[in-house]
Amino acid sequence: MNLDEIIKIIGPTNSPIAIGGYNSDDFDTDCNIYNLVLFDGKSTSDEIINHESKILKISHGNLSETSPENLIHYENLKIIQDPEWELKMLVSKIQEKKNQLFSTSSKNALVESQLSLSKAKNALENDDPFVSCWIKCGIVSLIDSILLQNNILPNPVHALSSIRSLKQKDTSQFVDKIISETGIERATSSLLPRMLKSTCGFF
Repeated sequence: MNLDEIIKIIGPTNSPIAIGGYNSDDFDTDCNIYNLVLFDGKSTSDEIINHESKILKISHGNLSETSPENLIHYENLKIIQDPEWELKMLVSKIQEKKNQLFSTSSKNALVESQLSLSKAKNALENDDPFVSCWIKCGIVSLIDSILLQNNILPNPVHALSSIRSLKQKDTSQFVDKIISETGIERATSSLLPRMLKSTCGFF
């Protein structure tokens, strides 16, 4: 997509515009969605727009972003509009610190996994019906940590295929063990909301 097409859909703006962002690709081949990032600093939720034969997912970014988990998804942005070169400078800094950002994100995901498993342990002791949800959350975070450690951006759609691709590396036995013993095939991010809804049905 070019700038004229985008402006026709979202209206005129002076904010930096890029395609890519959270899915790290300008076009999501699984969902046929263009991932547009508008750097206007707003905290508005993502918006899906259907325009003619195209579907756009509009996310709002911040040029002052500090979260490593968000910054690593901006590395491969395709810049469409950047009048002040602010976005280009941000992307350049991200590329310089790429390994550090992946390392920090991996550690954060591992901590999240440990916290979830700690909550699962407490829930088990108190007969909390949410124990299975905390276990699944811990598994998803663990998988994210492994992928990030290998400089792979976690994506719920491709998480399993991504981690299976690591079998070709020296960590194959470790990855096999993770897949078989944690049941990651059933621990996708899309499954968690369904588990929560099912659990809420018991009350």
